[in-house]
Amino acid sequence: MLAASHAPRFKPWAPVPVQPDGRKLAYMFYATDDLQACHALMAGTKIRALGTPSFIEIVALVTEDVSAQARQVLMDGGVRPLSVAAWRRTTGGQEYIVSLTKLRIFQELGYDRVIYMDSDVIVVKNLDELFNLPHAVFWAPRAYWLEDKQPHITSVLLVVDPNNELFQHLEYAIENEAQVLFDMDVLNEVWRHVAGILPSEFMVLTANLKENVDRYLFGYKSLDDRVNHTYMYHFSGGHSKPWFMDSDTIERQPDVIPLYYDLYLEYWTQRRALCSFLR
Repeated sequence: MLAASHAPRFKPWAPVPVQPDGRKLAYMFYATDDLQACHALMAGTKIRALGTPSFIEIVALVTEDVSAQARQVLMDGGVRPLSVAAWRRTTGGQEYIVSLTKLRIFQELGYDRVIYMDSDVIVVKNLDELFNLPHAVFWAPRAYWLEDKQPHITSVLLVVDPNNELFQHLEYAIENEAQVLFDMDVLNEVWRHVAGILPSEFMVLTANLKENVDRYLFGYKSLDDRVNHTYMYHFSGGHSKPWFMDSDTIERQPDVIPLYYDLYLEYWTQRRALCSFLR
């Protein structure tokens, strides 16, 4: 675990690089439309830029609604499109109807360990060290902002050793649910007490670069210190998702750390560079 930087005799976290050991490893995303495919390509490109070696694959689980053009762009960009059936709900908001498709990462699809992440993130530090974690049903950070529900994990970042029996257990839980459950709800309902918990700085909400900053320092002495230890940001709160807004209309507030706005700028810069098929 990461130690608080103000602790006595604090030593910076020194991750051990992952080495080839016979396991088949992958970063994994899912895409049920071309926009999500674009996001997977953007995140996959950033992962490679941060130094992930070529023996670790980058994979996007794609459903039938992802176009042939988007699949080709993924392949050209070094992301393997792997076709899966969408897991569709008949209840819930439009954005959640196919969100259970994410849980297909638990299926045995040819990989021994996967690091899954939602594609609407900006990765800022290499995550390869997570391939070295010991076995657990899965690993995930806490959903730290849901203070009244703890222990409660977020499904934005998951480390999984795929197993068909685990996947079948999820299928059974959903088929017999007492109320509508979505991907994060299912994992918390079924396995919240057996999941491995990652330090919260592995996944921080963009909102906490401008709101509740002092509340969520995770033991670090300042916002700058926490920022230096953060691995990824998930777009949330405030300006919300960047694809719902015009990047040219954001007004920077002087009391907000520039990184907050820079993450939106990075999103749009990468999208324009990599995803011309969306225009």
